[in-house]
Amino acid sequence: MALKALVTDERGIISTYFRVVAIIEQYQADVPVITVQLYGYADETYRDKERLGQSQNLSNAFKEVYLTADDKLGYAREDIYKRLATEIADFSGSKEA
Repeated sequence: MALKALVTDERGIISTYFRVVAIIEQYQADVPVITVQLYGYADETYRDKERLGQSQNLSNAFKEVYLTADDKLGYAREDIYKRLATEIADFSGSKEA
């Protein structure tokens, strides 16, 4: 599971394929927050090479975003991908891969 979205980071690096690598629940703030860490790839062929064991980490970007903790919206990986596509501007309108 991943998201397809065209994102250019502050260094000018373009990624088009993103996968969640960590979902971290934080309860230290007044408003509970979920930190979502993603790897970005130039395209999905780089991720495919990782899966096949041809290489280790071939990501060209790391992105960390924050979502408000909400039991009604769920915390499963599928739920998080849906929330990223609707709540995070960089992933607005992205497609699931």
